[in-house]
Amino acid sequence: MHEMGLDAYIFFIAWPRLISDGRGKINPKGLEYYNNLIDALILHGIQPHATTYHFDLPQVIQNECGGFLSPRFIEEILAFVEVCFRNFGDRVKQF
Repeated sequence: MHEMGLDAYIFFIAWPRLISDGRGKINPKGLEYYNNLIDALILHGIQPHATTYHFDLPQVIQNECGGFLSPRFIEEILAFVEVCFRNFGDRVKQF
């Protein structure tokens, strides 16, 4: 991407990769994956842009909440997004 002259990259943070059970403990390998990706992009002058949801609802959240139409889904996704901002928000432009 750097050799092509690209200066930005959009990727999504997979909820199940970062928090395997949908909530609670952060998967250290998932955290490492995204930190390595972000750091490599910045090192090569490429601005990372992340989306925090791309239709990858963890199965446990689907089973417990019933999916997107549940008001409880809002609480669940806000908790996930907070984890993303806390860990990556200093280096990534979010949208």
